[in-house]
Amino acid sequence: MLATKGSYIQLEYTFTDPNGELLGSSAHSGLYTFKIGSGDAIPGLDEFVTGLEPGQDTHFVIPAVKAYGIRDESLSVSVPRTYFPEETAIEMGNRVAVNHKILTITNYDDSQVFLDGNHPLAGIDLHFAIRVTKVSDTEPDEYQGCGCSSSCGCH
Repeated sequence: MLATKGSYIQLEYTFTDPNGELLGSSAHSGLYTFKIGSGDAIPGLDEFVTGLEPGQDTHFVIPAVKAYGIRDESLSVSVPRTYFPEETAIEMGNRVAVNHKILTITNYDDSQVFLDGNHPLAGIDLHFAIRVTKVSDTEPDEYQGCGCSSSCGCH
């Protein structure tokens, strides 16, 4: 069966940044299953898996614009450190909710906390190696996460 829009596909995968740094893998997170065209996966992944069949191996690069988008520097802000309750862990890389949005702490000092509202993988071309393990018209009993091994903070 060929993978088409509306079918469910299951993948073994790894994906890296352009320098080869591992960002996610089925070895860490388990197989990734999603419905093609449903918005469950980044748009570029939908495009590259369409037409594949079980057992197929392939490599491809999803440009940032079809992955997690281009970085938008207007989403970087600073807020007074006093904005956060004392029990909030102010550490580089921590993700915090501000005005119902999840932001990443990129820096801080005694008076300010610097935050980034971009997805952690925004602006990165993603290099994928996948193996299609299953294609089905039937919805699976359970889904796996986004496949990023929590590097994107979605879990």
